Amino acid sequence: MTEIYEVLDGFKATMNGYYDMKDQVMTPFNLTLTDEQMHCLYEGGYEVWDIYLSNISVRNFVRVAHRYFTPDYIERVGKRIDRAIQAIEEKYHLE
Repeated sequence: MTEIYEVLDGFKATMNGYYDMKDQVMTPFNLTLTDEQMHCLYEGGYEVWDIYLSNISVRNFVRVAHRYFTPDYIERVGKRIDRAIQAIEEKYHLE
């Protein structure tokens, strides 16, 4: 059980780190936008990326963020939890 809690604690720390970093970057960025830019963000479309990527902090956040969550991140967390559960089931004959 301890291993499961450790895995979930690591997952929580990763998620909290990501959202803390996002807040540190996006809040100041959003405060610098004009009304026209905010309207454009709400409307969506390709122009949105021009606004986001024109800011160096946002560009760096996008670069870093993809390293936080590799395509198999959630799957790896799930597998670690599954292995721990299987070990408990085997140890206590809970199949």
